[in-house]
Amino acid sequence: MYVVGSEDENELILDTVLDGVTGALSILLGGDVSANNILEHLDVVMLSVDETVDDGIILEVDSKTIVNRVLMQGADGSAKDITDMTISQAMEVAREQLLKNVV
Repeated sequence: MYVVGSEDENELILDTVLDGVTGALSILLGGDVSANNILEHLDVVMLSVDETVDDGIILEVDSKTIVNRVLMQGADGSAKDITDMTISQAMEVAREQLLKNVV
């Protein structure tokens, strides 16, 4: 795996990005970061890269936080806050809460 930047880019930052993505992929792919496994789970790989870098701007370098974002969890591994959910996800949570209160 490679991370590229301009010739005046800080190499330590690029290395940190590479470590973050590699660590996240190792966690998400169960430790098997082989070419075949990456191709089989290309959607997870692309989400990991998307959660790490967006349009050349580094968003996150911590592998556990990247994993939680890919799995749509909060930074601490808990469920996402309702403000970060889509409408259908928020409606599902509301429905579950309503059913808990009725039963």
